Amino acid sequence: MDTDELRHGRVDLEIGAAVPALPEIRHETVGHDRFVVVMRRHHPYAQGLDLENFAAQPHVLISRRGRLTDPVDAILDSHGLQRRVLAAVGTAATAANIIAGSDAVLTTPELMWRPLLTAFDLVSAPLPITLPAAPINCGWHQRYDTDPAHTWLRAQVRAAFAQVLAQK
Repeated sequence: MDTDELRHGRVDLEIGAAVPALPEIRHETVGHDRFVVVMRRHHPYAQGLDLENFAAQPHVLISRRGRLTDPVDAILDSHGLQRRVLAAVGTAATAANIIAGSDAVLTTPELMWRPLLTAFDLVSAPLPITLPAAPINCGWHQRYDTDPAHTWLRAQVRAAFAQVLAQK
């Protein structure tokens, strides 16, 4: 969330799970999103996965830094299981393309993927493990702290997330 776009005023507001590290980037948590497993509609386990079958599937990770592990791996390890990461990709669209054409699965926050489920003919199912809900953080540069238009924008975003999260 510490992007040059926020810093240089090219972006007014950024939504994500990260908490900014730079002091000039402010943030507010506007909600939390549960994690689900996403797969193609006719995946053999589209009706749900137990822990062993979840671990046995090829996995796709979304990581702009190319990371091949995340907190899911530590949980699987605590159960004596490992997963095979098929790919680490930089965008949700790339992950959706891979998942739509394979038996690969993705662990991701549910809300972010709602539009992509329809667009790519994918489904989501509950995870067979418990992960803490992902925060939904709204970040902005401090120059907008007292700007009336930006204050209004943040209020609209806050209200929109409250409405969408209430429909879950």
